[in-house]
Formats: sequence, structure tokens, C-alpha cells
Amino acid sequence: MSIDSHNHVPIFLQIAGQLGASIASGFYRPGEALPSQRTLAVTIKVNPNTVQKAFDELIQKARKGTISPDDFRGTTVSLTNPGTVGTTSSAPRLMPGQGVIVATGALDYSAEYKSMVEAAASHAHVEMQGRYDARNPAALKRLVGSGTKLFRFPKDLMEAAFKESMALYSELSGSNPSWKKVYEDFSNFRRDQNLWFRFTEAGFDDFMQQQKL
Repeated sequence: MSIDSHNHVPIFLQIAGQLGASIASGFYRPGEALPSQRTLAVTIKVNPNTVQKAFDELIQKARKGTISPDDFRGTTVSLTNPGTVGTTSSAPRLMPGQGVIVATGALDYSAEYKSMVEAAASHAHVEMQGRYDARNPAALKRLVGSGTKLFRFPKDLMEAAFKESMALYSELSGSNPSWKKVYEDFSNFRRDQNLWFRFTEAGFDDFMQQQKL
């Protein structure tokens, strides 16, 4: 690999193109480690920082969509979109004659696909919850039938666990802004739900547990 400082082709594309061509030609076999940035820099007599900057510049231009045809003049470079709907990255194979493949852009889900995903997720949630409620009694009977002894957690254990959980949540809220935002919303929701269940579901459940069915 050699770099021509007088060539109109930018150095970063000269490096990328020649390295890609070496892969495509079989110079580097599948699974073989590519040369490190320092080794490559020594080989082509370029500062290691220049090698790093070359690849960084190529990646940034690809991500921003600012690569122009002039950037590829004199090199064997193929542009490709990352893949099908919903994908944001891919690793396509180099084919004979290609020096380097640059993935540009991404395909987002259309409104129709998003609606399909939302509908499927909603259906899966309802079905999962229904199966959970319907199958638990039978599972409980199997446990008891096999001789398993069932006991409630002691109150002091529950209180200790609750106290430690609250302390951990508080610690996370102080160190993780993303956690704090989600947890605050969840905490408010849980408080309101707990109030509702205290006066509705809990009273009904206590009554039903005392009935002989």
C-alpha cells in the first residue's frame, strides 16, 4: 500500500480503497486480523493520527450523507444502503473489483409498519397476561400435589426488602438521569394504583378469600 500526496484523491480514501482492495483480492484471508493503525501508519509512512483521522472522516461523512462522487474518483468504492426496512447497519461482503463499501443512510419503518408492530405487541401482551392468569391456579395445584409446602413471605422480610429497594431506587435516581425520569413517572403511577386497589380490589379479594367456593 502506498499513498500519493500529490494525488487529487483524499488520503483517507486512498487508505480505505487500497485496504478494501487487499481484502477483496484475498490478500487478507477470512478471519485474518487486519494491520493495526500504528502498523499501517509505519507501512505507508503516515502519522498514526492521520490514519485514525482518515477513517473517522470517512465514517462521519458517510453518516452525515455528505460524501460526493468526487470523493470516490480514482478509487473502487461502492455505496450501499444498510438493508431492508427497519435496519440501521449491515456488513455487506466485498465483491471482486470493489475496494471498499460505505453504508449510507437508513430505512425507517413506515406508518403502516409501525401500526402493525403496535397491534401485534398489544395482542401479544393481552394474550400473555390472559395465559398467566389462567394457568397459575393449575400450576399452584400441581405444586401442592407434588408435596410442596407454600408459605407467604414473613412481614419483616417484606419490609426489609421494600426498604432496601427504595434505597436502591433513590441511589439510581441520583446517579442516572434516564432512570430518574422513568422511575418518577412509574412511581407516581404506582402510588395512584395502590390507592385504587386499597379501596377496591383489596377489599374484594379479602372478602372472596373467606368464601367457600
